[in-house]
Amino acid sequence: MSVPRAIRQAFLAIEQSEGAGARVRRSIGTPRLRNFSPFLMLDHFTIAPGAGFPDHPHRGQETITYLLKGAVDHEDFAGNSGTIEAGDLQFMTAGRGIMHAEMPRQNKDGSANVGMQLWVDLPEKLKKCEPRYRDLRAAEIPVIEVDDKKVTIKIISGQSHGTDSVQELAYTPVWIFDITIKPGGKVTQPLPVGWNAFAYTLKGSTTFGAGEEKTTVGQYHNVVFEQKGDTVSAEVVDSADEDGQFFLVAGLPLDQKVVQYGPFVLNSQEEVYQAMLDFQSHSNGFERAAGWKSEIGKSMDAQLSTSRCISTSPSRLKETVTSQTHYALFAQTLPKGPPPSGPFEVDLARLRKEFLQLQSRAHPDLHHGTSKSRAEGLSALINDAYKTLQHPLLRAQYILSLRGIEIADDEGTQAKEKVNQKLLMQVLEVREAIEEAETEEEVKALEAENTARIGGCVERLEGSFMRDDLQSAREEVGILRYWCAIEEALKSWEKGKRYEIVFSDAFISDNDARSQLAYATSSSSGRAHATEASEDTTGSQEHSAELSRQGGGSQSSHGDSRFQVENPTDSYESMILDGKKYLCAIPLVELPNKNDSSFAQAKAKAAEEEAAELARATDRGWELLKDMEGKCMYFISGWWSYSFCYNTHVKQFHQLPAGKGTPMFPPVEDVSTPSYVLGKFGKPKDPKDQQIDGKRSSRSGDSHGITELQAKGETRYLVQHLGGGTTCDLTGRERRIEIQFHCHPQSADRIGWIKEVSTCSYLMVIYTPRLCHDVAFLPPHESKANPITCREIVADADIPAWQSQKSSPPNRKLVNSGPSSSSSHPVVAGIEVGAMNQVGKPGARLDPPNIVVQQNGAIGISAMGGKGKLLAKQDKGGKEERLTDEDLKQIGIDPKDVASAREQLKEVAKGSSWKLEAFEGREGMELRRILQTDDEREEDSTGKEADPSKQNSAQTKADDGEPEDYENGEVGSEEEFKDEL
Repeated sequence: MSVPRAIRQAFLAIEQSEGAGARVRRSIGTPRLRNFSPFLMLDHFTIAPGAGFPDHPHRGQETITYLLKGAVDHEDFAGNSGTIEAGDLQFMTAGRGIMHAEMPRQNKDGSANVGMQLWVDLPEKLKKCEPRYRDLRAAEIPVIEVDDKKVTIKIISGQSHGTDSVQELAYTPVWIFDITIKPGGKVTQPLPVGWNAFAYTLKGSTTFGAGEEKTTVGQYHNVVFEQKGDTVSAEVVDSADEDGQFFLVAGLPLDQKVVQYGPFVLNSQEEVYQAMLDFQSHSNGFERAAGWKSEIGKSMDAQLSTSRCISTSPSRLKETVTSQTHYALFAQTLPKGPPPSGPFEVDLARLRKEFLQLQSRAHPDLHHGTSKSRAEGLSALINDAYKTLQHPLLRAQYILSLRGIEIADDEGTQAKEKVNQKLLMQVLEVREAIEEAETEEEVKALEAENTARIGGCVERLEGSFMRDDLQSAREEVGILRYWCAIEEALKSWEKGKRYEIVFSDAFISDNDARSQLAYATSSSSGRAHATEASEDTTGSQEHSAELSRQGGGSQSSHGDSRFQVENPTDSYESMILDGKKYLCAIPLVELPNKNDSSFAQAKAKAAEEEAAELARATDRGWELLKDMEGKCMYFISGWWSYSFCYNTHVKQFHQLPAGKGTPMFPPVEDVSTPSYVLGKFGKPKDPKDQQIDGKRSSRSGDSHGITELQAKGETRYLVQHLGGGTTCDLTGRERRIEIQFHCHPQSADRIGWIKEVSTCSYLMVIYTPRLCHDVAFLPPHESKANPITCREIVADADIPAWQSQKSSPPNRKLVNSGPSSSSSHPVVAGIEVGAMNQVGKPGARLDPPNIVVQQNGAIGISAMGGKGKLLAKQDKGGKEERLTDEDLKQIGIDPKDVASAREQLKEVAKGSSWKLEAFEGREGMELRRILQTDDEREEDSTGKEADPSKQNSAQTKADDGEPEDYENGEVGSEEEFKDEL
């Protein structure tokens, strides 16, 4: 006896825009129904003329495309191609990897192409099978009629009423039927027990269920059935105006984990990472993808080449796997994907936790050989995804880019034009408040207000994305940009150094201090309304301070009028520190009245002067940099080297190892390894040719070399934006770089540092003294703080003792330092520093480090001391003495190394005495060369110690690798040292 299946749920598939010209109703692969094993996704698509789905990859699944109207061409990298038309199906098994294109035909009547596409998971053991196609023509599909021809069933796959379908269409067992019921018709379709099943309504209203448990659903609904039972019943009432048509599918559930990343469907995250690496490196199934482009995809317009691909996951690909799958990377934190399927807001704590887990597995240091470079690419992709998703502005821009709206780099977007003047004024007022903030409390209050503004933007973006209102979301992104910029300004705020405490060597008497405090207290409340004084007391306060500093003057409270000034410049507070009392004079710093009209006028005038100065400094700056024309600078970081050639390009390359004929510096490019251009200069133009947003700017070339002056605080520097670099494998876009030129008075032209700020986007800082010829680029002078001067309060009776103590010399003997010594050397913790009688034995000294020549011939400084084995020596004017080659070999030293070291010593000594020793170092036997003075030779021969002053002088020269007649001079720069090498 058959058991009818109950209905688990029924819901409407909401239509949404997808890519360029496509409208999609997705019912499986959404939050309502996700990973309904073995089904991954179901799309009912309508593609308008002009759209298409260019080259894209797959791995680990099967796709079934059922065309209801129109025609679609397909082509893959194995040379397979064909066309399916209305009523036809295409079964494609991706297996271990395939890359193909699907391009809808342009119908003569201009109508859209309509169809269904179903993603079916492959069993784990078949995910590495070879890819294959199977086209099923409409003429091959068995069609039967039941219930007095009121019901028509197309048996695409499976069995119905004793009729079987064509066999071996898909690896995963599925039954598929296209059923049409006329008004008054009924049908009961048997299904395998335990299989998952659903029905998608294409037309009309259909009633599903049996007995009293019936549900009527309209067009574009997905009806999901319970697993229990073996039949599905459907009917269309007699009074219906039209036929009911639905797509009935059942499949064998797979007991396996599903991890989906774009078009890759595997069973673990590690397998997904490997699929990404394989696709990027054209290996393990994607070998034929290298350089392959489909013929049917070439005709697609460049804009449409970024459209949605039919065969993608709920997070759609645009052109390649790396172009839009950030959400799928973080499957645990963001399982529902981007809006409208998933929420816009992100749990940042969970996102960071998953990010660290991903990076721990993909870190390049954990991989070797060719897999290391792949891991580097994957690690960079994970970084880029995390940076994008954790920031609300970047996340919103990214979601819009998935829908074909690129606004991340657009400074003049329509969204910006929508911002009203009221908002702009509010932003300017907040910026002014940040600049004028004096305390951290003020900044915290501004931060709280701005956080609320950003939260409001995020909330409105959530609603816009869930409604699929992209225009509203785009406008909100323009507003969010302003408040995110304000957030950065608040983070970079630094508290002004307004005060510093200075402890004076002078004192103030106890009576004078009390008088000063008494007057300060009485006048503090009325300081803003100073009373007229009958006598001119200007300078009386300074006179009193001078008397106190000299230790003279009145030491009583008499004559308190000294402290009664008309316009006091200080307020006074007393404090106790380490048991001593102090009187501190705090300067009264008057802030300008911001409500005063003269203040506003002065500020406006200052702004105009600042703008004029910036314009002048910009022009002057580029004139100063003209002398760099044709010059190159280099920077070495790890295994990468970088070259910056002014007005040419910036390049990243691998350096050839230094050796015979190959210098260490400048680095020589290894042409056998890949190199990348990070940015190119265009043709130079007049630096006065452009003005952008009211700021003077210059352009070098049509699209590359955009330059401008920027300021951070009081520091000004020139910035150059270069594009046109080598195409990035991860983003598909040209590499680009921002170059900052900073004034550095004490440095030659050099690259300070370079880093990759985002995927294939770089920042380089160049220090140059050229800009220092213009005062606008000089480093800012540190603003001096207002001193809070504190003087010790001394009782009248204690003043003579205090003065006596201050005038006596300091006692150099420390507490518990032992008995005093008549020696002139300082005593620290009982040790007489410099007496040389506490180290080993009286009169002994530590051997200082010596210049050594290691066995590989490289010169360096040895931290090893002590006596070594003498290998060779030569006194001044004497004959060279040395061990034989046989003796050297017996102690494990290469005679060639010794010969080389001897020649180096002779050249450096220039006739002076020298000796060569061997000692046991950290890496085995090492050689130490020593230049000797006459005193040191005397010590060697007599066992007595030489004059320390002469010895230290000679040893210092030997340690520096310089001859004895070396003249003292300034140490060369880093660049000069590299040139010498």
